This record gives sequence, C-alpha cells and structure tokens, in this order.
Amino acid sequence: MKKAISRDMDINGRLVVPKEMRRELMLRKLEDPVNLDKDTGAVEVNMYMDGDRLIIERKNPACAFCGTEDDIAVKYRKKYVCKYCLHEISAKR
Repeated sequence: MKKAISRDMDINGRLVVPKEMRRELMLRKLEDPVNLDKDTGAVEVNMYMDGDRLIIERKNPACAFCGTEDDIAVKYRKKYVCKYCLHEISAKR
C-alpha cells in the first residue's frame, strides 16, 4: 500500500520523515542495539535514486570482517562485527 504525505524541504535540503513512516520502517526502535547509535539515537539508512525517485530504506548492518548480515554482535566505531568474528578475535588474544 502506497502512503503519500507531502513535506517541505528546508533551505539546507532537510526533510522530516513522518512519525508513522519511521515507526513502520523501525527507524527509531530503541531496543535495537546494533542499528542504533547510542550517542545520537540515529539509525543508518541507505538512500539511492531510481529515475526521478529518491528511495530511503533502513540499512542492514554487515560484519566489517566477513560481510555477513547474520548474528551482528557489536557496533564499534561505526563498524559492525558478527558473533563469529568477535569470537575469533577474542580467541587470538
């Protein structure tokens, strides 16, 4: 189902994504420690163009070492690490 809501863009190019759309995309799910930046409360999103449309979607985190999107354990300095790689790193210490 398409939802259409009009918003004005400010002079700096900023838009406010309506609360109901953020909720539907889980862009402020506070109990999600992987996707949530603890300092700013921000969630990462991907944006891309499809013709004359701007597409915004929630970013699925991937491990910085192996690239998997499964079992992400921690976010460290804006990078994600899965449980397997975290275990491997811990074992080598």
